[in-house]
Amino acid sequence: MSAAPTVQLEKVSTRTFNNLTCRASAGQVVRFMCAVQEQREELWGVMTGASAPQSGRVDLARRDVLALTEQQRLEWLQQVGTVPHDGGLISNLKAWENIVLPVWYHRGTAAAEIEKTVVTIFQTLGLEDEVLRHLMRRLPDQLSVTERRWVAMVRAMIMEPPIMIYDAPFTGVEREAATRMLKVLLEFHRARGDRVSLFLLPDEPFSERVSADIKIALET
Repeated sequence: MSAAPTVQLEKVSTRTFNNLTCRASAGQVVRFMCAVQEQREELWGVMTGASAPQSGRVDLARRDVLALTEQQRLEWLQQVGTVPHDGGLISNLKAWENIVLPVWYHRGTAAAEIEKTVVTIFQTLGLEDEVLRHLMRRLPDQLSVTERRWVAMVRAMIMEPPIMIYDAPFTGVEREAATRMLKVLLEFHRARGDRVSLFLLPDEPFSERVSADIKIALET
């Protein structure tokens, strides 16, 4: 008997798409290709519990996302890593503080314990030590689109969640940097055998480079 899907969308409908069904199990990558920006935004909203669909059900980490209490949501956030398109960073915290806050809050992990991991990820993304030190001291509004997304990505990754959701992570990023990002994300996915990675992507050429077990195209 096969295990229940880790991610399950059952006949989810919003203003811009209808009857979306997806069942993803441990170890799978899912690629959602969205024809228009509004589809991606609405799919992100229902997956993260920020908004309710017109109909249907969304289960992530085997929990009904919209039925979570406040306490259950705090627990759920340790199972689901999210990388918003705009970074979703706290505006009055420096980049380093944004990165370490969730892992400290949820697990009590000291910043020094994760520093090596954070440095390794950023080095793989192509940042030299001096550039990285400067980046970590800056506030979100001093960062470029790409840098905000990098910080959000690392912040989610150090929590080691079994589910990751990426909202258009490569859009607006220079091609070489996007290629490095994709390599890092897919290596991170494979590092944990039960991880499910969900990519919410615009219908553009680079999105086709995301190799996926499940490919879903949302049409207008």
